[in-house]
Amino acid sequence: MSRFTLAVVIPAYNAAAFITEAPDSVARQALAPTEIIVVDDISTDATAATVRRWAETYAPALQLITQMNGGTAAARYRGSRAATSDFIALLDADDVMHSNHLATFASLFEQAPDAVLCFADAIRERNGKPDPEGFLAGNALLDLAFVESAGGGRVRQKNNRGLARTFRTGVDACLSLGADIIVNTDGDNQYAGKDLCKLVAPIVRGEADIVVGDRQTMKIAHFSKGKKMLQKLGSGVVRFLPETNVPDTVSGFRAISRDAALQLTIVSPFSYTIEMAIQVGKKHLAVTSVPIETNPKTRESRLFKSTPKFIQSQLSTIVRMYSMDQPLRVFFYLGLTLSVIGSIPILRFLGFYFVGDGAGHLQSLVLGWVLLTMGFITFMIGRVADIISFNCQLIEMALKRVRRMQLQMETDEKDGIGE
Repeated sequence: MSRFTLAVVIPAYNAAAFITEAPDSVARQALAPTEIIVVDDISTDATAATVRRWAETYAPALQLITQMNGGTAAARYRGSRAATSDFIALLDADDVMHSNHLATFASLFEQAPDAVLCFADAIRERNGKPDPEGFLAGNALLDLAFVESAGGGRVRQKNNRGLARTFRTGVDACLSLGADIIVNTDGDNQYAGKDLCKLVAPIVRGEADIVVGDRQTMKIAHFSKGKKMLQKLGSGVVRFLPETNVPDTVSGFRAISRDAALQLTIVSPFSYTIEMAIQVGKKHLAVTSVPIETNPKTRESRLFKSTPKFIQSQLSTIVRMYSMDQPLRVFFYLGLTLSVIGSIPILRFLGFYFVGDGAGHLQSLVLGWVLLTMGFITFMIGRVADIISFNCQLIEMALKRVRRMQLQMETDEKDGIGE
């Protein structure tokens, strides 16, 4: 007898024709689950009625939840939130469980008490017998599960808004779906999907808020020497400015915890990667990187038309974002530079003045005074900008709370349907 309580969550949409097979297999488990939760994604057929009739005969304790149509991931999340058991098993409406499925998983969890996730191979059947060509690797299954959870809905923008704004829209959509971890990848198939589990592992273990995939650019065959050096130089600059230790700061393959996503405010129109690195350093979020593999190149980048254009855009982003996040430091060094340059002609004038030849070098005095004045004004601008920066931090804190409240209200509205 297992010391764990187990719940089985079954998302369903228009599954009236076969929906009873899934709970039937759950009812036949050697280790009976504590809960069976079926989440009806507002089916247009008789799915809900079929489940109720089945429950009256076989499992009166079955819980049926109806939610607004949000896709499989949203249905799974809704069912998981309703469960009160120690562990949750997921089962699709068109699949069945082997009779020892839950007992086997419970045994594995007892053998590994620190484990938080367990998965297995799936076996397809043909004519009532296991199909030898129907095995799916466990890692592939886990990848698919994560991808499906992250992509519970499709968001379509009305026009081309650029990479950074699109990223921000996607993060907001994931937060609305209730995601605990958000994984971002590029649409050009650059990153190997099998590394997804490796990417989210530090967040699952509670060791990091953000994990960035390190492409190990020096080993990528289709990267030219110039591009490799630029990548190394750019990543070094970005690591130095926000004081973060991420070797591949422009990598788009990254995982973000829910709390970190609520704190990030992306305003750059070009690329979110550098802006995120600077914000992470300022907010003192825990960030780490893991080595990942890349797939062969399939097309040229659509983010920029040429390398000089890319460098220009990235430098502009670095200067703008760093000035916003560290205004006092930026304007202090700028004012200090102007003051040092301004002191040179003034010292030159004083040198001539003390030897009795100052009358012919008033231009040096005027130039130095102008530069010193500019330096002083720059210092004052930095001080004002620093005060504004603190106000921005207060606004960001308020925004985070508002976003939490908004997301909670949306969740409560979805949970209230059908209960």
